[in-house]
Amino acid sequence: MLDLQRIYEIEKRSFDHPYPPQVLLSHIILHYDTSIVALIGDEIVGYAFSAVEVKRGKRCIHLLNIAVDPKFQGIGIGKAMLERIVEIACEKGIDCIVLEVSVANQRAIKFYEANGFKKVDLLKNYYPWGEDAYLMIRNIVKCRA
Repeated sequence: MLDLQRIYEIEKRSFDHPYPPQVLLSHIILHYDTSIVALIGDEIVGYAFSAVEVKRGKRCIHLLNIAVDPKFQGIGIGKAMLERIVEIACEKGIDCIVLEVSVANQRAIKFYEANGFKKVDLLKNYYPWGEDAYLMIRNIVKCRA
């Protein structure tokens, strides 16, 4: 059984404007085939929720939310989850991965850029509180055989 309460705890620790548990649960139910959790032992330490969508004329995985418990950050869990999402994209024949990230979240922007994402658009007033976001994309050009 997936521990929604644990995922919500990580969400609250990771974001100034966390999604409510109902939204997290809907991501899990609707996008179970492109969403993952990271475990250390039996403990959930991170998650990545994504969905297959068409963006800019391509079939993409839209990375909706990715977070690692702050106690476990800096040891490669986020990178490992992102690599698993890329593998899922390859398995599904997906062309790209897209995401939105707050322009103020320099740490995340640097992480995504270091992992092959490029800024392709500025989304003005993207968030409900009026903050702008970057639309970032990583093309999937080569998958392992």
